[in-house]
Amino acid sequence: MTHIRYIFLISVLIRADAAKRSAELPRLLIISLDGFRHDYLNQYEFPILNQFRHEGVQAT
Repeated sequence: MTHIRYIFLISVLIRADAAKRSAELPRLLIISLDGFRHDYLNQYEFPILNQFRHEGVQAT
């Protein structure tokens, strides 16, 4: 029974440490659009996508 308590305690500590580390990492959002021409996003207005493009990184 004591072993189970130690295993439980260790697993809780590991989860707490992992949650702390993941909260410190920056978030990454990848949007992939397939089947479009290279100039499709410039032909029409996409306000949210344009905001992402101007504030982040874009690759074509």
